[in-house]
Amino acid sequence: MAFFVIPLDNDVPAYTFTVDMDGDSFQFEFRWNGRISQWVFDLFDGDQNAVQLGYPFYANFELLAQNVQTNRPDGAMIAIAEVGTIDATRFNIGVEVTLIYDEVSTE
Repeated sequence: MAFFVIPLDNDVPAYTFTVDMDGDSFQFEFRWNGRISQWVFDLFDGDQNAVQLGYPFYANFELLAQNVQTNRPDGAMIAIAEVGTIDATRFNIGVEVTLIYDEVSTE
């Protein structure tokens, strides 16, 4: 198993980036929803097919656990709070709450 941190940004309230997970490319679209005071994200596969849309970014929770899409990453994606059970706020995402991906073992 290999864990790695998916870098997140809190400088702007919305942004898009691409990450390779288990040998496949995935695009994230993160945005701060001020109405519910929470980060939400969309995830797309390399062909721009939706994997997960408008999903809330909860800390200390496996973010793909209930996703049954066949185009989802094979590993586990977990948001980890450095202190207790805090959720990501507008300015602590990527600092106090990080996103970890646990790749599927190929051995």
